[in-house]
Amino acid sequence: MALDTQTADTQASDADLIARSVAEPELFTAVFDRHSAEILRYAYARLGPELAEDVTAETFLAAFSGRARYDGAWSDARPWLFGIAVRQIRRHRRVEA
Repeated sequence: MALDTQTADTQASDADLIARSVAEPELFTAVFDRHSAEILRYAYARLGPELAEDVTAETFLAAFSGRARYDGAWSDARPWLFGIAVRQIRRHRRVEA
């Protein structure tokens, strides 16, 4: 049975997983698994290796905290996640300055 749920989660849209994760928080792991490497590469290119992992973690923490407000009309969460990452990067740059 767990295998069927896992297979369904890999086929579900980001919007569906995020909506379902409000009641079942562990489902947000699939969103992280799908997009964390791309967010990490983005942060790495802008801030370097010393802050990229922190920004990636902060991005997904903010996304997890705000998942109940996610606009389900967007099936792909990447634009939302990149928006959060941009804000995290901006915050880090302000702190550095």
